[in-house]
Amino acid sequence: MPYCLFELRAKAPEDSILIVEVEKDVDRLAGLGFVVSCNAGGANKWPAELNPHFEGHAVCILPDNDDAGHSHAEKVAASLPGVAASIRIVSLPGLARGGDVSDWLDAGGDTDRLVALCQAAPTRTAATADRGSAPKPLPPSSTSPTAVIEATAEYFDDEDSFGRWLAECCVRDPMAHETTRDLYAAWSVWAERSGMSAGTEPKFRSALKARGFESKRLPGANISGFLGVRLNREDYTNDLRYGG
Repeated sequence: MPYCLFELRAKAPEDSILIVEVEKDVDRLAGLGFVVSCNAGGANKWPAELNPHFEGHAVCILPDNDDAGHSHAEKVAASLPGVAASIRIVSLPGLARGGDVSDWLDAGGDTDRLVALCQAAPTRTAATADRGSAPKPLPPSSTSPTAVIEATAEYFDDEDSFGRWLAECCVRDPMAHETTRDLYAAWSVWAERSGMSAGTEPKFRSALKARGFESKRLPGANISGFLGVRLNREDYTNDLRYGG
């Protein structure tokens, strides 16, 4: 049986459920108001008989940041296509190697940020859930430039790091607009701080379009930009390359 089975049964099908690795993280998140569960025994021990309890729910999986945690998240995700309404694996920004969601909360993470990260995480399809390859941690700054560029391209393709940047540094606002120049500068700052190459501006524009943002000439200015997005500029006021 999944941990907190009674709470799961009490929820409507449209309610989202978080899945973590161990009971202590369930208790921590449940105390903050989330609907959350896990299997018995820890990583890589998800039995198929748990799947029906998640039928029709939007599921967000929060892996521990180690090989076992990422492998576990992939196995859970691969078990739920056709059962859950949607499946997301959520990366927690700044989580140390070996850390879990409780560590992330202890380091200053909060419920609003967690909700935003869950909403921004890409939905897994049956094809991606069956890939069987665990997401790689962000490359450290000591990684060679070629390896960083290759890792950045992979993260762009998976929409993992890009989704994290959107959740942390941008606000979806239908009345807002930003220039492509400012958005790319903000992304470049974030990518450098995360030990990645920012990639090319054309690929950055493509990633924004894939997320549903409309590109056009901005009102009152002969410059290209995107509608429906606003930057949290306070994150960049200390970086001289960004105008603030």
